[in-house]
Amino acid sequence: MGANCGAGPEAFPRVCRRLKEASGLPVWIKPNAGLPALEAGRADYSMQPSDFAGHLPALVEAGASFVGGCLRDQSRVRRALARALQACSSS
Repeated sequence: MGANCGAGPEAFPRVCRRLKEASGLPVWIKPNAGLPALEAGRADYSMQPSDFAGHLPALVEAGASFVGGCLRDQSRVRRALARALQACSSS
């Protein structure tokens, strides 16, 4: 069960919680890196990977089993999420 794109990570804890409560299944969450702004005719997602990863604790608390990013440099987002997960695990 999951949700993908449409909003930044700050909007997804509520979505995640509702999916988890309704289904009881593992929840996959993959938000945008914020909402885009048009720059020279292209969508620009200005949220930095570290800022995106800062939302990981709230997503995990809301019941997310899998977290990724949508429409951004995925390798940078994955590395930032991995660092945030390690920080959560060690505290």
